[in-house]
Amino acid sequence: MSRTATSHITTNTTVHTGKGTVISLIINHSESTAQTVTLYDSLVASGAVLASFQVSPEASPKHIVFPAPYYLRFTAGLTVEPGNCAVLVTSAGS
Repeated sequence: MSRTATSHITTNTTVHTGKGTVISLIINHSESTAQTVTLYDSLVASGAVLASFQVSPEASPKHIVFPAPYYLRFTAGLTVEPGNCAVLVTSAGS
């Protein structure tokens, strides 16, 4: 059975274990320089990088949507490394 989660992340967090998809992200920060958020197809914040997003101060908050059928897919699990950002992740997984 698939589980949809909307998670507010400010520290390294494993959102899902097993297969699933990332539907959207909202990345927000108040830093004076660009910040990087990294998504891993892993149960830890290392290994296979699923995607990485750099958000400048002028672009914050940044809303990123992966419309069907272009959802960002993961197989091992979804771990988010937010850097100095607050990240709202909407995803579905097992």
